[in-house]
Amino acid sequence: MAARGASLQRLAPLVRARLDRVDGKPVAATRDDDAEDARRLRSRRYNLTYRPALNDSERMLSGRAFSGTWNPDSGRPAEMSLEIDFAERLGIGIGDTLAFDVQGVAVKGEVVSLREVRWNSFQPNFFVVFQPGVLEEAPAVYLASIPQLPPDQRDALQASLAAAFPNVSSIDVTRAVQRLLGLIDQLQWALAGSAALSLVVGWLLVTALARDAARERRWEINLLKVLGAELRDLRRSLDVEFAVLGGLAALAGQCGERGGRGRARPLRDRGAVGAGARAARRAAARHSRVVRGVCAHRGARRAARTPARATQAAHAH
Repeated sequence: MAARGASLQRLAPLVRARLDRVDGKPVAATRDDDAEDARRLRSRRYNLTYRPALNDSERMLSGRAFSGTWNPDSGRPAEMSLEIDFAERLGIGIGDTLAFDVQGVAVKGEVVSLREVRWNSFQPNFFVVFQPGVLEEAPAVYLASIPQLPPDQRDALQASLAAAFPNVSSIDVTRAVQRLLGLIDQLQWALAGSAALSLVVGWLLVTALARDAARERRWEINLLKVLGAELRDLRRSLDVEFAVLGGLAALAGQCGERGGRGRARPLRDRGAVGAGARAARRAAARHSRVVRGVCAHRGARRAARTPARATQAAHAH
């Protein structure tokens, strides 16, 4: 690393463990969900780590910092810090205890702080962090990051690491992020194209349906003309009718949008592409309702201005 002009940063040990007990009770008995959720929570493997303090991608929300290195002769459980969402999902807080099974060895810890983690920092972040002196003897995988290097040095460093240390895996995060951003851009253009095509097809379909509806209303308007209705009254009645229909359609669209937004709020892991697709579908639905109302209103007003055949026949007689 020194020969290549690089250095390891943010070295973090990773210890695999299984959650065994919460406040002395088995995991399956501490949750009110169905047996499948409890079994999955029980059998899931968690990544644990240890360090003396929080890193720059974390912020303590409540509790206190670690008191130092754990002393096994103190008779007290080890101290640990939990990520806030993880703690809320388990329904635990400061002062509660968790017991993990680490390669068959029970490791018990007491929650002394809750913290917020910035997961997009591209740093080794964990749900559970123990104080030093607890997990040092457990089998661990070490994670570290290397500062940004030019592409030629980055490729040479990866090749030299693979040749000198075959058990060390290196991941080019910069290249992976660039590929992911390119894929997101392609999906964005595809989404925009499909939304535009949907709007065009919707405009044509709604226009055809609205013209058919206006053609059916033409005979009703002609009958009102025969009965003596004036053009001004017909226009006013059409304006009021379609204004009420348009207002009700807009109100129903807003209520549906707010209801969908409230149901989708718990889905916090959805991507921006999915949110954009939902927004495009809602916009297309509102647009189609407005287009249909405008087309039907214009067709009815045009029918009101058209001389009625029955009226012409009456004048001929």
